[in-house]
Amino acid sequence: MTSPRIDLSHLFDPAELEKAVDVGHVRTQVHPTLPYVIYNYTEACVFERAWTDVTRQCRGLICENEGWVLARPFPKTFNHSEPEAHTFGADEPVEVTDKIDGSLAVGLPTPDGLAIAT
Repeated sequence: MTSPRIDLSHLFDPAELEKAVDVGHVRTQVHPTLPYVIYNYTEACVFERAWTDVTRQCRGLICENEGWVLARPFPKTFNHSEPEAHTFGADEPVEVTDKIDGSLAVGLPTPDGLAIAT
């Protein structure tokens, strides 16, 4: 079963993405032969803690040039000690997982089959 196609505008305001690119919080990289673009938050975004809905989702987000989403990794998460981390009430259930630093591999469909972007 295939998932329904999602347009970038369903994730966030495309004008906000353009603004994040313009100020250097998101970088784009174009595929050398396919009409694909990948969006990643930048080191400047991390240093400035410029986390928005757009920058959190631009963590290997891959789209066709027309704006259709091809691959959508998990959004940026935060450690408990970071100011952006979610806080929980004393009676609220939580799930604790171990966060291990490493590389993110994103699978995406291509005309030649599945490809992996890192």
